[in-house]
Amino acid sequence: MLTAFSRVLVLVAAAAAVQAAVPAPAARPSPAPAAPATDDGARAKAFVAAFYAWYEHSGRPLGESVVLRANKDALSPELHAALKADLEASARVKDEVVGLDFDPFLNTQEASEPFDAGTAVAKGDSWWVPLTDRKSHVLRVTAEVTCAAAGCRIANLHYPAQELPENENLVSILKVLARDRAKAATAAKAPADAKRSRK
Repeated sequence: MLTAFSRVLVLVAAAAAVQAAVPAPAARPSPAPAAPATDDGARAKAFVAAFYAWYEHSGRPLGESVVLRANKDALSPELHAALKADLEASARVKDEVVGLDFDPFLNTQEASEPFDAGTAVAKGDSWWVPLTDRKSHVLRVTAEVTCAAAGCRIANLHYPAQELPENENLVSILKVLARDRAKAATAAKAPADAKRSRK
């Protein structure tokens, strides 16, 4: 007669035999490699090329107001908001320049040759796409672009050969202009407040 301990040993041995008979699960396949980052680079370049072909409009640039109204999804929300605030401020003040005095997309105050988009370069989470003059091949603007599943957007525009660091990119220029407008508004408000306090 088997003792209780012997019965336990028999059960353990039987369980081990069953386990040995069951084939081991197949090794899980390695995950597929991620798509190369150059895919987003190609998307960024194609997006910038298409945007500028639309914006340049056969030698008649559309202007910032048209971009904000008709193609706002081409800009990041932050850049769209900053450009909108700048245009609205300029519209309120007719006798002086309080906003951008040049075309930020073309980096010029006058007509220019069409631009060609160059190879996108990865910088952090964005792609920088150089835009050169088609005739002279001189770098005019570099578009900083972010790409997601929903599409690509311009987050900033960078300008070459600027003496002042704050003029190197559009976001910085817009911040400086907004700061200067706020200072001017505060200075204009101070005398009015002083007059009211003397009454």
